Amino acid sequence: MSMRTILTALAFALAGSLATAQTLDARSPSHQQAVDELIRIVEIDRLWADTLMIQVDQLVAQLKAARPDLEPDAESRIRAVAGDFFLGLQPELLEVVRQIFSNHFTEEELRQLSAYHNSELGRKTRVLMPSMIQELNGRIADVEVIKAESGRKPEYSEVAAELFRVMGYEEVFLQSGELFARQMIAEIKSANPDIEPAAEEEIYEEIRKELHNNLPWLMEFTDQFLNEHFTRNEQLAMLEYAKSAVGQKSNEIMPVVMQELGAWMGQLVTRDSFWELVAELSAIAGIE
Repeated sequence: MSMRTILTALAFALAGSLATAQTLDARSPSHQQAVDELIRIVEIDRLWADTLMIQVDQLVAQLKAARPDLEPDAESRIRAVAGDFFLGLQPELLEVVRQIFSNHFTEEELRQLSAYHNSELGRKTRVLMPSMIQELNGRIADVEVIKAESGRKPEYSEVAAELFRVMGYEEVFLQSGELFARQMIAEIKSANPDIEPAAEEEIYEEIRKELHNNLPWLMEFTDQFLNEHFTRNEQLAMLEYAKSAVGQKSNEIMPVVMQELGAWMGQLVTRDSFWELVAELSAIAGIE
């Protein structure tokens, strides 16, 4: 696998986990202050750094798979060079986020969002929810084993099920699953270019059907996580916020936000600086 392929995949992976920004509408200084306050409270810069480190780990893993003899010193240099490049994009990222938030939320909505995310429950939720998503992603692979070994139906509370739906997790997992299905079909077509369109669609539908069948198990995992980390009152308060006008709008807007951030990340592969990074990392790793 070439460094060009690996780094291009990294850029698009970052795009998926986070076109060029739209032109800002004319906003008042107080509106922009509200945008900056929300960005500060939700710690966009830390989220970017955390996401980046995960992707750099995956980059290194791919390189080591391609070059099992990769020296520890070369690995450290790759981490440093790739990390410096993507962290250097942070000011640009923050400006893109400012524009997105400014375009999609009124000043009053921004202040309501800041109030929630700066509350004790909001801070706790912000810290723990990424761990829940990561845990759910990790347990998806275990669903078939659990179903086979337990011989029972999934169990979960109504609060957990409603939070799972209202906060958009159901849609997120279905979208991720459909992306996985498309990737699987692409791999199958690569190995078997003559596969019939009807067979391709049948495979896709089978995967989608299995995704829907597994959703109740993800709700059970969600319930287990919530009960471990949140009190019953906290769960009800989370649900109340998620069902509020600003909470619903935030959940509805988030896929748009991720799409716009993804488009910004995706266009990185058109920049000369990106391919200079590819050349530098190729030289370090000894990969053509």
